[in-house]
Amino acid sequence: MQKSSFLNFILLSLLASMFFIACKKDYDLCEGQPDIEIKYRAVVGADAMKLYPYKGNETLTFISNKGDTAVLVGKGQLFKYPKLRYSGNNDCTNFYHEHEITFAEYVGTNPKFNQLRLEIFKGKYSSYLDCHVYANYSRGFGDYWDAKSFYALYNPPIISQQIQFRDSLVNANIFYLGSNINEFPKALYFRQFGVVAYLPDSNTKFTLK
Repeated sequence: MQKSSFLNFILLSLLASMFFIACKKDYDLCEGQPDIEIKYRAVVGADAMKLYPYKGNETLTFISNKGDTAVLVGKGQLFKYPKLRYSGNNDCTNFYHEHEITFAEYVGTNPKFNQLRLEIFKGKYSSYLDCHVYANYSRGFGDYWDAKSFYALYNPPIISQQIQFRDSLVNANIFYLGSNINEFPKALYFRQFGVVAYLPDSNTKFTLK
């Protein structure tokens, strides 16, 4: 009887040891592997910066069709920060693409138009330059890698509105800051000059002086 109990004890000990080893092996499967890995980095280089119309230290003056003035003062320089976008994973590692965001920001005191920020970054496939427009702390609507921002920097606008700007009639890209293109506010972007107009509502338009 004692021999049988002893054998049972040995058998149970072996089974417990095997289970522990198996569990430990599974637990250690990811040992030494990174939790996060950057698959590639998309950096805004010097050539891309030639498309960017701001330096970060300008003073931008906008005059409204109602005679109101919005003076937006640059914060003094261009700023950069990395943005991670999830791209997949395996059992141990989450993979990301890192996109360098470059931006200038301008602030003022007119409550109708007191902030402007233009971000640029390399797009989804790291070969194109995209941009985002913020005005009055609202961001231009669209997916983070939206096509219209690409066209705003490179090509004639695909979502545009005509505007009289510095004695010329130009087609400017629309960045709609509401939920759709028919809502307000909106920012109008022209490649050579950046944001040339801000429309907080259907009756008001601030135009770059």
